[in-house]
Amino acid sequence: SALVFLGGESVPALKSRAVGNRHRPQLWDFARALTELQESEAELSEEHSTALKEWEEQRASLERELHSALAEKKCLEEKIEILQGTISLLEDQLMKLKDNSSLPEKGEVMGDVLKVGAGPRWASEQGITLSRWETLQHFSVLEATFHPVIFW
Repeated sequence: SALVFLGGESVPALKSRAVGNRHRPQLWDFARALTELQESEAELSEEHSTALKEWEEQRASLERELHSALAEKKCLEEKIEILQGTISLLEDQLMKLKDNSSLPEKGEVMGDVLKVGAGPRWASEQGITLSRWETLQHFSVLEATFHPVIFW
């Protein structure tokens, strides 16, 4: 495409208007510089458009991620509130159980059964496997409170 200058004339038109040989080299240098500048401007405009499009896409992606993270945060905050309420209720129930409990102290429920001599016989009568019996003995050593409901 022919380059058009401020006066509306193209390069060929300017060539024909040039007066004398001494003005032609200056005109050619000017035309060449102008062409290079216009090509650079077009290239920079294209790069700018591409970069702007990429930036807008990245911004939209980051906004979606932010909205997703905020929604997840709100959901997790609600779950925390629910769990805190559950913990509070369980603590209250535990306190009531401790206050009103007639459960024996630690180790009393199975204390006699866990003795070395009586234990294996009792376990076989109850249909408890040897590995389960060893587990029960282990918990007894740790002074855990055993209640029949927990194991059967």
